Amino acid sequence: MERQPWTRKLLLYAIVIFWCVICLFPFYWLFTTSLKKPLHVSRGPRYIPYVDYEPTGEHWDYLLDEQRETLFRHFRNSLIAASGSTLLAVVIGAMAGYGLARYAYHWRVLGWRNDNIAFWIISQRFLPPALFVVPFLMLYARLNLVDTHLGLILAYTMFNVPFAVWIMRDFF
Repeated sequence: MERQPWTRKLLLYAIVIFWCVICLFPFYWLFTTSLKKPLHVSRGPRYIPYVDYEPTGEHWDYLLDEQRETLFRHFRNSLIAASGSTLLAVVIGAMAGYGLARYAYHWRVLGWRNDNIAFWIISQRFLPPALFVVPFLMLYARLNLVDTHLGLILAYTMFNVPFAVWIMRDFF
């Protein structure tokens, strides 16, 4: 096996490190902004703590001490909605994906076969979610699902099933 010259390896590592910095910089900025006072945030970008600004933990103290109950309630609600919708989307997507992968379908009216059906399913992701706001609100109000975990789980599941079907079809 031929060895690469050290300059080529060095260039490759430099490119990878540069790309990592580009990808991770938004997280650094997010964290450092959480340590700034509102005045420092509104003054524009300041990146280096103790040089450009004096970091403070006031926001974290407020969030983890005074708002602890609210924070954990919101976290619990998000966890319930995300877990429930993920589980439902994966189960429904696996069943539909398996059917599309293992059986030959032919929709005679349009002349569609499995690939056309799968594309139609994934094309539902192209619709903007704002399109469904009013119909969902009307339906959810009638079914008493407004501000419930079940309502959120059903809405998230509806948006995620097409992607799950597409991925599961390719998996099977």
